[in-house]
Amino acid sequence: MPKPNSAMEVFKHLDKSNCRECGEKTCLAFAAAVYQSRKQINMCPRIDSEIIKRYSSDNKKNTNEDFGEQFIEGLKQPLSRIDLAEAARRTGGHYDGRKLTLKILGKEILKRVAREMH
Repeated sequence: MPKPNSAMEVFKHLDKSNCRECGEKTCLAFAAAVYQSRKQINMCPRIDSEIIKRYSSDNKKNTNEDFGEQFIEGLKQPLSRIDLAEAARRTGGHYDGRKLTLKILGKEILKRVAREMH
């Protein structure tokens, strides 16, 4: 779905009748749900078919979303190879086998280790 730039971009295409047929209390709430990808725009029974085509989930996925997913996947392997005990030793942190705690600008920052990254 080509992601709208804001909920207001979706809202401007709605009839603003607050009919509740989409399951939301107001058209603005529906627009926010579409923007947050909790609802699809075709769930509004009063919207123009051209607008549905423009924002249809059948359209190609947003390239920014593709890039973000690829970026995260690309980070998982290198991060899973980090020796957290050694990192704690080098940085003056503490690693107890499950979590790494570092002191940054006087504050302790805790990072729980998620082994399911593999």
